[in-house]
Amino acid sequence: EQEPEEVVPLELAVNRTIALAVDYLRGRQHPDGSFPGHEGQHPGGATALAAFALAEAGVRRGDEVLVKALRALDEVEMQSTYSASVHLLMCEALGDWDRHRAAAQRSLDFLVANQTQGVWAYPWGHQCGSNTQFAMVALRAAHRMGLEVPEDTLVAAAEGMWHFQEHSGGGLYSEGGRPYAGMTAALLSDFAVLEELSEGSTLLRGALRRHQRDRKAAEAWLAERFDITRNTYANGTWTPFWHYAYMWAVERWCGITGREEFEGHDWYREGAAWLVETQSPDGCWTSNDNLLENTCLALLFLRRATVSTQGELEAIYAELDRSRFAGRPPERAGPEARRLTDWWLAG
Repeated sequence: EQEPEEVVPLELAVNRTIALAVDYLRGRQHPDGSFPGHEGQHPGGATALAAFALAEAGVRRGDEVLVKALRALDEVEMQSTYSASVHLLMCEALGDWDRHRAAAQRSLDFLVANQTQGVWAYPWGHQCGSNTQFAMVALRAAHRMGLEVPEDTLVAAAEGMWHFQEHSGGGLYSEGGRPYAGMTAALLSDFAVLEELSEGSTLLRGALRRHQRDRKAAEAWLAERFDITRNTYANGTWTPFWHYAYMWAVERWCGITGREEFEGHDWYREGAAWLVETQSPDGCWTSNDNLLENTCLALLFLRRATVSTQGELEAIYAELDRSRFAGRPPERAGPEARRLTDWWLAG
């Protein structure tokens, strides 16, 4: 009689998945430290995104892959919403904020200067909810670093973001498009970011109050169709494109608002199980051609990047180093122990 196959706990499977994805990203780095992707439209964007995801995944700040990526970004001027946004996210994730403050300020200044009608656009002027969601989470990163985000920018965003909501409550990529889950989750994430940043701002709190009905409509739209494994349209069909951006938007929204469940779904465990199952043997995710972006966004979801910090990991590393060099064995691991892979923390 064949013995039943051992079931691997999800936590272990997630750690292995993160480790494979990190190895995939390491292999994509060019000798000069940069990463490939849309360099003409978003200079430095792919490199900053990869460095952000690697830092959040648990790669140490002194690791060669991050050192080389930062060196490659030293002379790059961020010229798009995407690149400036992920650069700010990277600076916040790396810690050592004094060192990265000037560079982060330049990216913040770019975002503030390039906001139009409360939202953000591609370099060629096309406004969309995708650019806007990246800018919003970047403003949060800037605030967390102690940079001053202008109140006018936040109030304008609180009013302008609803350009990308259809009358049914669903979120849109751009005006006139079809609502789908990814952009609806992005709207909810944007609102949550602004609520978090509204402390001390009467103007921003007032703008958010005016749009509570819009927020509730977006939440109801997503509740009716929620499936973390499907980026669903209003009619129930779904698209594989930008699925990982959808997952990260859900992680941000639920992370900021403290939701462990949504409509009876354990969104993290369901999403993590799906990512474990669908990862390619080489460590990436392949639903479309954006392999590097997919992998980075999947890592951000798996690592719960909105509520986990690299600073927290660095403190754990420091304790492990002290134990290692003091010559004493580590304490016995309990069920909640963090696990190590080649001396970097995975999940």
